[in-house]
Amino acid sequence: MRPIKLHLEYFGPYEDTTVDFERFTESKLFLITGDTGAGKTTMFDAMTYALFGEGTGDRKPEAMRSEFAPTTAETAVTFWFEHNGQYYRIARKPTQQLKKKRGAKSDDDTTERKAEVSFAEVDDSLQTPIADLGEKATLVNETVQELLHLTADQFRKIILLPQNQFREFLAAQSDDKITILRSLFGTEIFDAFTEALKNQRKDTNKQIENLTNELRAALKQVSWDVPNIAEIAPTPTEQVAYLATQVANAQTAVAQQTAVHEQSAAALTTAQAALQAGQKLAQAIERQQTLQAQAEQLAALAEDVIAKRADLALLNWGNEQRDLVAKVADAKRTVQRLTDEAAQTANKLVEAEKTEATARQEQATLVAGETAVVAQRERLTLVTETLLPNAKRQADLQKTINASEERLTALHDMQAGTTKHVAEVTQKMTDANERLTALADVATQQTALAGFAGRIASLSQAQARLNQQQASLASTQASYESAQHKLATAQTTLAEAIAMRESKAALRRDVMIQQLHNELKVGEPCAVCGQIYTGENEDPHAVQTTYEDLKVAMAAVEEAETAEQRAIADEAGVKASVNELEDAVAKAKTSFDQAKADLAESYETLYADWRQAFPTDLLPDTYESEVVTARYDAVKATVEQNATLQAKTTREIADLTSELGKYKEQVASTTAQLQEQERQLQADQEALVQLNAQGELGDVATYEDERQTLASEIATFEKRQQAVQEAVRSAQQTVQALQARQAELTAELTAANEQFASMSGRLGAEIAAGPVADETAFNDLLARLDADKSLITTLSAEIATYDTQVAENKQQLTSVTAEIGDQTVPDLVALQDQQEKANEAETIARDLKAKLQFELDKLRKEHETVVGLEEQIAAITAKSADLIKLTQAVDGVNTKNLRLEPYVLRSFLYEVLAYANEHYIGNLSAGRYQFVLSNRQAGRANKNGLDIDIYDQDAGKVRSTSTLSGGESFIAALSIALSMAEVVQHRAGGAKIDALFIDEGFGSLDGTTLSQAMEALASVEQSGRLIGVISHVESMKQQIPQQMVVTKQGSGRSKLTYRMV
Repeated sequence: MRPIKLHLEYFGPYEDTTVDFERFTESKLFLITGDTGAGKTTMFDAMTYALFGEGTGDRKPEAMRSEFAPTTAETAVTFWFEHNGQYYRIARKPTQQLKKKRGAKSDDDTTERKAEVSFAEVDDSLQTPIADLGEKATLVNETVQELLHLTADQFRKIILLPQNQFREFLAAQSDDKITILRSLFGTEIFDAFTEALKNQRKDTNKQIENLTNELRAALKQVSWDVPNIAEIAPTPTEQVAYLATQVANAQTAVAQQTAVHEQSAAALTTAQAALQAGQKLAQAIERQQTLQAQAEQLAALAEDVIAKRADLALLNWGNEQRDLVAKVADAKRTVQRLTDEAAQTANKLVEAEKTEATARQEQATLVAGETAVVAQRERLTLVTETLLPNAKRQADLQKTINASEERLTALHDMQAGTTKHVAEVTQKMTDANERLTALADVATQQTALAGFAGRIASLSQAQARLNQQQASLASTQASYESAQHKLATAQTTLAEAIAMRESKAALRRDVMIQQLHNELKVGEPCAVCGQIYTGENEDPHAVQTTYEDLKVAMAAVEEAETAEQRAIADEAGVKASVNELEDAVAKAKTSFDQAKADLAESYETLYADWRQAFPTDLLPDTYESEVVTARYDAVKATVEQNATLQAKTTREIADLTSELGKYKEQVASTTAQLQEQERQLQADQEALVQLNAQGELGDVATYEDERQTLASEIATFEKRQQAVQEAVRSAQQTVQALQARQAELTAELTAANEQFASMSGRLGAEIAAGPVADETAFNDLLARLDADKSLITTLSAEIATYDTQVAENKQQLTSVTAEIGDQTVPDLVALQDQQEKANEAETIARDLKAKLQFELDKLRKEHETVVGLEEQIAAITAKSADLIKLTQAVDGVNTKNLRLEPYVLRSFLYEVLAYANEHYIGNLSAGRYQFVLSNRQAGRANKNGLDIDIYDQDAGKVRSTSTLSGGESFIAALSIALSMAEVVQHRAGGAKIDALFIDEGFGSLDGTTLSQAMEALASVEQSGRLIGVISHVESMKQQIPQQMVVTKQGSGRSKLTYRMV
């Protein structure tokens, strides 16, 4: 991700400011300077907010709104950046209080405006959108994180390096380093994991303890079969085993008692069966006696039942004759009904014939009046089809003529107004064209300024290069003088090393001679010269040496020889460096002089060309970057103002041209309307004259009234005529219907009389042949049946009940007699006593079995409980063993004595140091230094294993970073800071951020160290990154020519400007 441009509106101290990261083209290294608190780091807060929608630290985005912002102005941040060859624009507005859009009484009458965001891919001009990537905060945030593979926190750590923090980090103790590394790599999870394991281990131990307590408590609740269980089974495990034995014994006792209960239950069943058999026999004997008594009672009722049977037969015969009686009555009623209807029909026929005669008389009267109605119909046709339409046409034509005359007057007025507007717009166009002619040279001036912009920028770059060359020349000269001093020192060191080597060699020789002398034996040859040793001239006080002394002497010589070789190499290297630096000084001076001359020549050419283009706004006689830039900006502002006026005037002419065209179209349209209206008026007037020539007409209302009256009278006549015709037809139909019905009734009455005579004869014959004496007795029988309609049913039921009782008594008596046979009456008292004794014995056996079963169930439940607790304890204990090992391993009980988080951080730190060794520290120290992770065992002095040492190639040994000089410390810290950013960036998913801002850290450097730091930054710049150094240190302004300057303006405002020094 490469920043391109950042626009701030009422954000922090910036009212309306654009940060252009591509403003400087000389190099990718620039300085951001300004007073403390002016807002140098606010631009990074704005970038973070634009990308991720988050504030900085505890500050929410809405808190970044400028304190001086009016309620009519919005706070907004827009950020343009390039990523993987594509360009993007993201804009955000935080939640803020703004003046109401409607109904606001003052600027303080505000409402909350919700946060807004928009994200789009744009073309390389940064103006034209290519793809809309979202306008919802959640979607945009996810898209940005997916695009950059970074969170807001990771972005802040990668793009902005607090240099002082890394210098402190380099010198910090191992304990202090862990805090910084934790914040960068987010390894709190590993420490939390360690603590979670320890807590889990505590929880597990607590579980075991609780379960053990539960087990002991459960064992105390057991109903033991011995009073001193603690003596028999002292431990919980032994008590659980004893409880299993007790459960087995209880099972045996339950089985035995079950057998006893089954025997007593069988005896009870036998006794119950005997008692039930005796009771059944006694009941049968009693039932036999009851049935015999019932049979005697039924025999006594036999005669009464015979009488009831005879009465029931008489009643049934009488009931059978009721249908014939009903038919005789129906025939009689039919004769009477038909006689009555025949008389009524004769009367209706007389009335119908009278009605028909009256209707025919009225029909003749209506036929006589038909002639007058024909005349009314003809008049109605004339009024409806001719007179009324002509009267309406006459009224409509007169109304249309009046409206046309009014419309003509209005069109003439409109035409006059439009003609006046045409003249006014024409005059405005003339004025605008005169202004546009006066601005004709703007395009030429813009072209000239575009050419001068590049040349002025080139001069600024050349001046910056010249300043760098001057600084480089001074640095090279200083390095040359330092190298000469180093050469003198190296030569002295070499002489001292040679002398030391010679001294150590002489000492080794003496030790070897003495050792050989010590090994001589009298009478044996010398190992060197071969002569026989006699022992003469032996010094009794001579120093005795050992092989250990010889080894020490030889080692000292080897060390001295190594030091001599190193000194020789150092002296040669320094001498070569002196020669190279001497040549470099000469070349740098020549290059500086040439660059200075080239700059003066380029400015002379620029001055001459500028004078031709802008003779009234000349550049200064001698080149001063700020003055030239200010003059260019002033002229550019004037030209841009004229260009804006030119564009505005051009748009005004276009608008006036469009407006004039509309007015001319309106004039033509109005003229056409006038002509059409005049033509229509003339046609209507001619039509009215023709209509009046046909004759005088009445008004429309009179014709309407006459038409309605005629139509009403004709409709009344036609309705009356239709009603009379319907009355004649209806009367004819009624007479015909009555005549037909009269014939039908005559035939029906004859048949009814014949039916009545037949039915009456049949009834008399039945009474004569029946069980009654005469018709009077027959009528009495019918009266009896009518008085009690349920009499037959009641007698039938009584007789049936008697018959059923007799049959059932006979059947039951036969059955019970067969059941008893030859058995005698049983002794129920003796059988009852036997059953009660068996029942008591069964109850005792059953209760004892239930008691034993209850005790067994209780013991089983207690046994299951304690066994379950034992199994839980065993399972948790097994799991706890692995947990203890894991907890100890992550808590530092391991071969490196490191907890998990420091171990992970040590791995990250090793990766950072490896990256620094490969890319930075080696190059920045001319191959002398390499970072190494301390191999000291973690302990009190290196608690977290995060100490950093330096391997000094020149010294051939490992050194503490505390022994580095100020400049060396800065280079080392810068190397770690840059590497840390790269590794964090890589850990975040490989996102490439082509920008780096280093915050402060330069204030304490001396001149030489500052030069080294600048060389280091210049080397980093070669990687292609945009490097911004944030500092308010005055000396930095002389080291970095390209500068963004943030200046306080008062009232919480700040201004951003650009300059080259």
